Amino acid sequence: MNYHTKIFFLSTTCLVVSGMLLILWKYIDLFGIFLHGKGAVINLEVVWTNAILFSVLFFAIFLSLLPLFFFKESVYGVWKNFVIVAAPALLVLVFTTPESSGGFFGSTSLFDRGQMAWYGSILFLILSYIIIAVQAWKTRKK
Repeated sequence: MNYHTKIFFLSTTCLVVSGMLLILWKYIDLFGIFLHGKGAVINLEVVWTNAILFSVLFFAIFLSLLPLFFFKESVYGVWKNFVIVAAPALLVLVFTTPESSGGFFGSTSLFDRGQMAWYGSILFLILSYIIIAVQAWKTRKK
């Protein structure tokens, strides 16, 4: 598989997964998949929150893949090594963050889970662009 085909496939996959998770988040209740009330199989708020969190991460990966169309494959290799470490670390960070922030007797976290997902994804995107720009500058210099 050539480099541009690989980038196109990865970016399309990330966009489709992000879109499907948003559709899941928006319309899961309409399908009647889960029960409501005391006999609820799964808490829908947890499903919705997790769908949004994964959707935000996949969309950040999609946005960071777009500039890679214009650079050499060596830039992709360095970025891929960053993603292999950063994406799981971001997921662990998000899922270990409490669902609500503050509180008198509750956790004293600055951010709740949703905020951590947004800020973590923005940080992931900024670091991705910096890594791509630095590596592209280094390969252009050679």
